[in-house]
Amino acid sequence: MKQPGPFPPQPYEPQGGSTPWKAQAPPHVPGAAAPMSPKKPGAYAGVVVGIVVTVVLILVILVLALLYLSAPWGPTFGPPSSKTTVSLSAGQWNADANTVLVVAVSSATVEASTLTYQIIAPNGTIYYSGPSGSQETVNGVTTTVTYLDTGGEGYVGPDDSIRIEVSPSAGLVQVHGTTFKVLQGADVLGTIFLP
Repeated sequence: MKQPGPFPPQPYEPQGGSTPWKAQAPPHVPGAAAPMSPKKPGAYAGVVVGIVVTVVLILVILVLALLYLSAPWGPTFGPPSSKTTVSLSAGQWNADANTVLVVAVSSATVEASTLTYQIIAPNGTIYYSGPSGSQETVNGVTTTVTYLDTGGEGYVGPDDSIRIEVSPSAGLVQVHGTTFKVLQGADVLGTIFLP
């Protein structure tokens, strides 16, 4: 029985006839299409896995970006912080008093009556914490802080000053080298070292 097509019947004996009869692939005939190899099961599994991994990575990156943009700390886009700052300059002690000058204020709408003050020693002792005009006694030293509104407009301005008084004069030793802070609520607006 003869098989149709350009290939010789199979099985056929290879040239030389020294090998036993077995099925072999027919030789390639010039001009004819090369026979296709059979598809292996799972041949496309590697491609599918690669596509799935790529899609998952893209989704993870998008989700992380959205979380970052919506987080409370978020990116710092937009205008700079509007926190008010007060620049101070401390004078030298004159007897038992020192005058701290307000050099500059970043906002002209800070009401002097909303400010509080702190005098803190390097060891953490707080010699004063309160509003203008109050007195506080710590370790036998009474400290008074008074805001002096030179213009009388009620707002903090560069022409204003803050007077710090200590009594008795011997207590001045405890207040030397402290830090003076100007606060509005919990925000520290200005800090200076008292000589």
